Amino acid sequence: MDNQISKLADRPFVLGYFLPSILFVVAFVSLHPDWLPGTSVSTAPIEKWSAFASVALYSWFIAILLALFNREMMRLIEGYYWPISRISFFRNREKNRFQRITAKIHDLQNKKPLSSEQALELTDLWSTWLRNFPFEPHQILPTRFGNALRAFESYSGRVYKADAVIIWPRLVSVIHKDYMSLLGDCRARVNFFVNLLYLSAVFGIHVLLVAAWRILVKSDASRGEVEFFILIFAASIVLSVFSYVCAVQQAKAWGDLVKSAFDNYLPDLAKQLGYKLPDTLAKQQQFWLEVSQQATFHQSLKPENWQRASETNAKDSKTSPPLDGQIAKSTSETESENMETPNKPVISGEGDNPGSNQV
Repeated sequence: MDNQISKLADRPFVLGYFLPSILFVVAFVSLHPDWLPGTSVSTAPIEKWSAFASVALYSWFIAILLALFNREMMRLIEGYYWPISRISFFRNREKNRFQRITAKIHDLQNKKPLSSEQALELTDLWSTWLRNFPFEPHQILPTRFGNALRAFESYSGRVYKADAVIIWPRLVSVIHKDYMSLLGDCRARVNFFVNLLYLSAVFGIHVLLVAAWRILVKSDASRGEVEFFILIFAASIVLSVFSYVCAVQQAKAWGDLVKSAFDNYLPDLAKQLGYKLPDTLAKQQQFWLEVSQQATFHQSLKPENWQRASETNAKDSKTSPPLDGQIAKSTSETESENMETPNKPVISGEGDNPGSNQV
């Protein structure tokens, strides 16, 4: 319980959730200064501190709500949910962007030999394609953000036949804490811009409703107030668009770290599961495919088909260097032999026991 509470004050939570929340609350209070007493200049210091505490409390509460609904908010702008999922324009736009890049790649691949400039352009196109889209066209989502996430989610399945969604919760158990900290910080930057996108859009809609109420219902808004409402609404929309663009770029950086985690820590996960990875790529892919199927379909992994890590350790122990006591014993034997034959030089690497020369 204490560990869960501490996570509500760690760096990823503060950066990803609390900071955009406090920006939203400050903007809301600035628009409605009477809503929170103690925010005016003439108030007493104790009332100011009370107002600051209220802002922090409201921000923390909003941050917790953002954290609770983070998955649904992410999937909405990825394009899984209505209304984005039902608008064919967005999906067709992403498919056209995908086809334009692939057409350029195919055109350059058909040109032989390539100049240095064309080879560099082909490399850039490959990098752009692999960081912005999943490998298969049928996996394309309606938004750039969704495709940036799909691009690295499909990496482990393409390279290792390891389902990223299934394997990732198991992989984090063997990832080094320093690398997990890097992943957390990168994910926090994605969360920051995603939450700023939503909150700025909510604030813009709120300003629009307030302006409509003042203009159409109360009819007491001056020309200056109307221009102010229009300016704030436009700024909110611009901030939402800017946040979305930044979220896409941060998602790509996050994806680079996730792909690197699969490259570096999949062998450790196999060892954690009690198995030794096979030597060939085809067998490694079959191993991770069966591990993924075990978690997905509850199909038991057959241990007799794969070498156990304990068996590997037993084999290694038969050929491992002698223990410290054995090294000391062989060293003393060598020294006594040298005392008996002082004219015989001792050359590193010679002798019946090579480990005796490594002390």
